[in-house]
Amino acid sequence: MRHNFSLALALVLAAAACSPDATPLTPTDQAPRAAAALAPAPACLDFNVPPLGTPFGAAWATPVGVPQWVENGITAAVVPYQPGALFVEARVVLPPVPFGAGPTGRARSINWQFDFTGLPFVPKTVTFDWLDQGTPSPVENLAVNGSGLFVGQIHAPPAAMAGILVSTSVAPAPGGLTGTMKLTGPVQRVVVGGQPVWIDHVCAYP
Repeated sequence: MRHNFSLALALVLAAAACSPDATPLTPTDQAPRAAAALAPAPACLDFNVPPLGTPFGAAWATPVGVPQWVENGITAAVVPYQPGALFVEARVVLPPVPFGAGPTGRARSINWQFDFTGLPFVPKTVTFDWLDQGTPSPVENLAVNGSGLFVGQIHAPPAAMAGILVSTSVAPAPGGLTGTMKLTGPVQRVVVGGQPVWIDHVCAYP
């Protein structure tokens, strides 16, 4: 009886292994899946730390370049906008038209500065969403890793800054344009602002 049971069990197992629905993973198949499961998640700043409406700038005696908060390892500060070295106002607000998610950082004749050096990794890519309602003028600012400041339209950035590749998607939005900026390379700091421009979902990818 035991012999017959063992034989039946072996036949069932063999049939399952030969089933067309059975797709056993080889070691080669398993490695990419294991690597994907262990891949670290991006770190993102979504303007969720300061209360909605929090202002920064000259009228509030905000120190230039001094960290204002840290969100998921990314440090935020404000610095002057060019032309004119203006330092008017940055504020955590809901955007005038939907983009990103939740609060955003509006820059009005001022620049946001995001520092990624406090992260436990050096970003290979940094992205952020933007909304520009100042098109076709006035201009926006962009700098990466201490590069010279780009003064122009955020929807048409230079192809590279300080050795970092720069690109952006662009789509129409009520009163202007929106998109996602992508910076490829070992990004340490990003400066971005406008007159006005809204920024959200600043993410660093390992």
